[in-house]
Amino acid sequence: QFARRGKATKLRALPAAVLEDMYSILDPSSPRNPFRSEGNALRNYTIVTTLLHGGLRRGELGLLPRNPVKSGTDPITGEERFWLNVTRNPYETSDSRSNRPSLKTPDSIRQIPVSRDLANLIAQYDAHRDGHPHEFLFSSQKKKPLAMNTVNLIFKVITANLSPSAKTELWDRRRKTSATPHDARHTAAVVRLTHLLDAGEEMQIALDKLKVFFGWSKDSEMPRHYSRAYFEDRLGAVWNRRFDVHVEILRGLQTVANDEHF
Repeated sequence: QFARRGKATKLRALPAAVLEDMYSILDPSSPRNPFRSEGNALRNYTIVTTLLHGGLRRGELGLLPRNPVKSGTDPITGEERFWLNVTRNPYETSDSRSNRPSLKTPDSIRQIPVSRDLANLIAQYDAHRDGHPHEFLFSSQKKKPLAMNTVNLIFKVITANLSPSAKTELWDRRRKTSATPHDARHTAAVVRLTHLLDAGEEMQIALDKLKVFFGWSKDSEMPRHYSRAYFEDRLGAVWNRRFDVHVEILRGLQTVANDEHF
């Protein structure tokens, strides 16, 4: 069954300064990274990056199976394309978590296009969690399916380690003292809409594409809540610049993968 709908949340993206500081903290090679275990640092970086770039709900993240990214060849360009399947996990019935994740609505079942960088990051984390006796992608330190409350805790730890200026920006711009997993979804929606409109899409077509990407019904008014944020150009600039940095981070992670296991 699908989870019940909750009350609507105020839909606002994370401020650009906060987003940039989060990337700096989450870089597994950063001295600011508070997750001292290399395995946890890689897992948490993968979780937050997947939420920010895929726009997943927390429950959708928790249901992801191992090897969730698929690939195929674009018949027109010949390029390799990657996508993430958001659907029921066939191992869901054996899930022992007390707060079991679930899909929110039937429209939540979808395929999300992802970049090669994100596909590689997920594959690297997946390879490092070999030996865990379950088929969910994300694991706890005890090799059990990751508790959904742990995702919230990850964001609390990140928030606690934000720079003073980023914390001030979060309060001044959003009247918030902590970033949350759902803030990552809001941010992904704003950035995705910005990319679509900047690519020349008409607003209505862009909003319709947003519905498919984020798993909203065709009658949903949710995408319109994000249209006001289109002109936050600096947010989009930070997104592009920081994802370029991901390439270098991924290369560093690959070096670690070749040298040691954790």
